[in-house]
Amino acid sequence: MDPTERYQAFSSEAREVTAGGRVPVILSATDRQGLGKLKKALGRLSRCAVEELPLVNGVATWIGKNQVEQLFHKLPKGAYVSVNHPLHHAGPFTNHDFIFQEASDDTSTAGPTETAAVRLPGLDKVWAKGYTGKGQTIAIIDSGIFPHADFKDRIVGWVDFAEGKKKPTDKYGHGTHVAGLAAGSGTKSGGSIKGVAPEADLVGVRIGSIADAIKALHWVIENKDEMGISVVNMSLGDVPSQGWKNDPWAQATQQAIDAGLTVVVSAGNEGPNPGTIATPGILPGAITVGAIDDNGTVDPSDDLLTRFSSRGPSYDGLAKPDVVAPGKRIFSTLAPSSSFDVPDFPKADGGYFAISGTSQSTPQVAGLVAILKQANPELSQADLQAILKESAFKYPNLDAAAVGAGLVQADKALDLALNWKSTPAVA
Repeated sequence: MDPTERYQAFSSEAREVTAGGRVPVILSATDRQGLGKLKKALGRLSRCAVEELPLVNGVATWIGKNQVEQLFHKLPKGAYVSVNHPLHHAGPFTNHDFIFQEASDDTSTAGPTETAAVRLPGLDKVWAKGYTGKGQTIAIIDSGIFPHADFKDRIVGWVDFAEGKKKPTDKYGHGTHVAGLAAGSGTKSGGSIKGVAPEADLVGVRIGSIADAIKALHWVIENKDEMGISVVNMSLGDVPSQGWKNDPWAQATQQAIDAGLTVVVSAGNEGPNPGTIATPGILPGAITVGAIDDNGTVDPSDDLLTRFSSRGPSYDGLAKPDVVAPGKRIFSTLAPSSSFDVPDFPKADGGYFAISGTSQSTPQVAGLVAILKQANPELSQADLQAILKESAFKYPNLDAAAVGAGLVQADKALDLALNWKSTPAVA
């Protein structure tokens, strides 16, 4: 694609986020030398403040709408421009009507006895063997975390790239729901609404844009040893406009994987159309999770496709998602007075509500990954991705483009993990 075609595609994408005649952008290069050339070209066009994104050899800034075309023609070889979209935490995309519609169905029968927080097949067997995520820490990169009683004593770290708040907070409520699904203890529900890894620790990383997400991943990499972070959950994403090799969020995610972290991301909520996988879920090495409707049972024989879960292939034509987990009408922790603390959603006593989306299926898999790493700390991202896919329930009649390798099965994944022989990385 030549500079004029790239500009036209970018201009169409940027139209929605242009403010005051300026466009928020992320510029990245293949190396530090390319970044220097990129900054030089940018300096001739814009006097806006530049925010460094060293994880992707990039910067975040604003550029005048009337200067974007000039920028594309001045880009050094190997440099790329992306829109720095603000993130909508209800899911990777902007149309969230399904969240209300699907989560609110049959509210007269809603409750913790009818729908627990998670229903991964075999999870009770895993807990019975003493695997609860203890000793593992999951970083929740999201809208924040409210210190709900189910996990407040296990929040071991916090940073806010959106507003700089010094204490855990979540005025939107999405990240709190996600955190409960990954690691909620079920304390306030008498154990009936419980996360997958109820003894794992949590680190809250609050973000508000794609640039924030890149900074968040950098921060997690730098603090992983001090805080014991082993797993990263990102129940959010963006519509990809380029392949994973040039996408800054996907590249930042790869850097986290290369640093030894296991990264689990949502497929997106733009189904049922094909080719709708969100970035960074387009990254081949990311564990990308879609959502199925389990009909309120752990028996996968009655499972249905959710309409909203994004379908493959990825932007690059790769098979995604990797696996699926329950994602319709899932109960978890509520942040009081947040944007999600409204009558539209089914509620349960103790501070819980139900919502639907790949945002809900993803932390269940992240919680299971923490358990698998507890069982076998030597497992790499590639090992875990392979284990989850190999042990998944294979749906005979559901579209593979929607469900990937199939439904995550906790007990079978644990059995594999305990006996897994890692393949040495090829230099």
